[in-house]
Amino acid sequence: MKTILHIGLEKTGTTSVQQLLAANRTHLLQQGVLVPAALHPGNNFYLAMASFSTFRPDGLLKAQGIRNQAELATFRHKTLAKFATELKANPAAKQVVISSEHLQSRLTSLADIQLLKTNLESVGLNDFEILVYLREPIRIALSHHSMAIKKGVFVDATFFEPNHPRVSQILGFKASLQLWQQVFGADNLNVRLYPEGAKASALIDDFFETTGIKAAGLKLDADAKRNVNLSLGALQILNQVNRVSKESGKQLASMAYFDRLEKHVAGKGLVADQKMVDKFADYYAESNEWVRANFFAGQASLFESPLKPSAAQEVPLAMDDVVGVLSAALELLEERTREVGKLRRWGKLLPKPLKHVFKRFF
Repeated sequence: MKTILHIGLEKTGTTSVQQLLAANRTHLLQQGVLVPAALHPGNNFYLAMASFSTFRPDGLLKAQGIRNQAELATFRHKTLAKFATELKANPAAKQVVISSEHLQSRLTSLADIQLLKTNLESVGLNDFEILVYLREPIRIALSHHSMAIKKGVFVDATFFEPNHPRVSQILGFKASLQLWQQVFGADNLNVRLYPEGAKASALIDDFFETTGIKAAGLKLDADAKRNVNLSLGALQILNQVNRVSKESGKQLASMAYFDRLEKHVAGKGLVADQKMVDKFADYYAESNEWVRANFFAGQASLFESPLKPSAAQEVPLAMDDVVGVLSAALELLEERTREVGKLRRWGKLLPKPLKHVFKRFF
């Protein structure tokens, strides 16, 4: 069975692709395309986790309560068993499309990627195609660090070095692609370029064409959730709050505050000055040239519309940014106050023995 592994990269529209695949799972099955639910609906990151060759202190494992190698092995066995059952339940499927950017960013060794292939073969899959979208390294780094701030991380000056460990595995295209070539073969890599600056549907159109998916009859929701950037000023404010407050990370992780920020202070995110642009270009020059020569030999350069530098990486805070961040916080506070008020009104209806316990918390 044809198996397409869409492995990212991070910050190349993977959320849009995954939401579209999940929303149209039933219609895609009618085309003979299976989008696995057993590997986690939407982002199929369970497959990445199941392909960790050794246990590591990874956020994905921590979120699933996996604390050691034995628990990882149990998770792998259960995940693959569920996936095998799903495949058997859909015998008419002619193609499987698996999508997770964590396949590229988390599977960082030859042993990991070899285990990935072994896992897929163990459930009867073969005929693999590795689909990956590349984007200019500095653009990925800026987007990645913007998201980190929105998740409550304090981003200091070291984050803007091209070899920062949060992004270096993602951005070292040559080293990563060579690992995937070793396991799956060079002929099975389909390397594409993220359509920078094109209309919003350009990536989806390219993904459909590349995978052979027919758009007719699919639900293409233009209002689907996207990773929305915030203004530079708002990110600066949030970053300083992250520096001094653990509560910031808790609120942002809950998405409640995050969603309000997107409404009040949407923008273009972090920027790079000339020094940073040059530093990234120099650091990844050899890697990018290898990719160009091997996959895009007809182009003069790998990225033909490079990021234009800004005058500075920080800007004087505008009142609109301050007001937007505070307004989002006040909206959340008001909503939480209303929720507590409802609970208290409900508590008045409780029997007397329970009211005492209830008042201790509310």
